[in-house]
Amino acid sequence: MPHTPPMPHLPLIVGFEVPGPAAAAHDDVLVALLDAAPGADWLTQLSKHAADFKLRHGLKDVRCVGRHLCLVGPNQIVRGVVSAVRGFVDHLTIQVLAARIRRERGTPAQAGQAREWIDAQVAEQVEGVPQMLRAIHDLTGMRFTALSQVDQTHWNALAFYDQLDFGMAPGQKLELEVTICGDALKSREVIVFGAAADHPVYACSPLPALYGFKSYISVPILLEDDTVFGTVCALDAEARTVTPDMIQLIRAYARRIASQVEPAADRPVQAG
Repeated sequence: MPHTPPMPHLPLIVGFEVPGPAAAAHDDVLVALLDAAPGADWLTQLSKHAADFKLRHGLKDVRCVGRHLCLVGPNQIVRGVVSAVRGFVDHLTIQVLAARIRRERGTPAQAGQAREWIDAQVAEQVEGVPQMLRAIHDLTGMRFTALSQVDQTHWNALAFYDQLDFGMAPGQKLELEVTICGDALKSREVIVFGAAADHPVYACSPLPALYGFKSYISVPILLEDDTVFGTVCALDAEARTVTPDMIQLIRAYARRIASQVEPAADRPVQAG
């Protein structure tokens, strides 16, 4: 049997070297410390997107040297760009994973009519949620994708993309105990199955049949204090093949959302 080479590592930020305060006009270097040196695909995405990132944030240079992502610019700018750098690294990872999944799955089928909705406050606070949910649909083949906020008792819809006629109402709340996302809240782990009937736990659960789905992915959105803000989830009425790349992709989206909702996580989100 031929040996399949391991996929190149997709880096995660494990820390920062932040310069101390200095004169506003003084250039400094912010270093994002990566857990491993990125592969060629990730570096290719960096070269494609670095110029736009520099322009949007007033930086003079963005480059990767081994495990160090170095950002050069005026002191006050580089000291204030840490959160944006986290999102940028996840954006590059998403681009790599999306390209890889497309190569494996081929061109997705033409999308049919879909219902889309997003809470007005979330649309203002988190960039690109509708595009994210459509991308998850395209890349996984699952026809219902959603962003939620959870607390100890309820699952609250914040946005969804529905090509399945799933019947979700804008801002709908569900009792957490009758959702699989409740299990994600308790475990803080990804819950995934391509076919509920084949899963050792959910084959015996009434929930897939109750809501009418066979395949499912739920990724918790973890904040820095280890609380769960909510979930990014996808499901379908048919069994689907779920690959590790798909799970990594949704993890990266969840991290990107967490970095944007963190400052306002203690404010209730109003259904719009």
